Amino acid sequence: DSSKTEPSSFLKHRDFGLLAIDVESSSSNDNAKKEEREGEEDLLKAISESLPENDGTSLDTLGQDLYMEWMLQAMNTFTVKVSNSPFNDLKLWLWKTAAGEFDKSSVEAEIERILASAPMVVFGASYSPFTKKALNTLQKVGANYRYVPLESLQNSVAIRAQLAERTGRTSLPSIWLNNRFIGGCYDGPVGGVASMKRQELNTLLQEANALR
Repeated sequence: DSSKTEPSSFLKHRDFGLLAIDVESSSSNDNAKKEEREGEEDLLKAISESLPENDGTSLDTLGQDLYMEWMLQAMNTFTVKVSNSPFNDLKLWLWKTAAGEFDKSSVEAEIERILASAPMVVFGASYSPFTKKALNTLQKVGANYRYVPLESLQNSVAIRAQLAERTGRTSLPSIWLNNRFIGGCYDGPVGGVASMKRQELNTLLQEANALR
């Protein structure tokens, strides 16, 4: 069944838009866009894998239906802040749809247990170059962190959907410092760990007691 492995033409070529990232250089901005695009590709895969076998549903139809339903809802709630792009809201909603029904309190409890296990936690994916870049940056400064490859978790899509709901961000890595979300590799509240000057990153980690 090709619909189980190939992203729909509608979703694959749809311009979901990218969050505006306030970074110092165009290079960092380009990397932030690529990081977000990788998250969109993961979303397509999650939607593809969430479809039932042999039910006659195509990803094209699913994508059109979800998009049109979201558009109808968005027309009534278009007072969203500019920083919260409607297209980003769509991606958040699609992640929840791909996750299907799950025990939200149980997933939240699992996330909290993970966050409490180390001063810094990096949710990522072994196939993600942005996760690898972020980990490499943290290793160079001697960060004391725990790395959680989401693909190794049984409920990875539900956890990722819940992380997206908490942060408003759908790409990986998702980096947390003392239970506070600080961003990813090139974007987020601190601008991305790979975009920070080494001294700035050192100071951030030192103040949080997150250095080895």
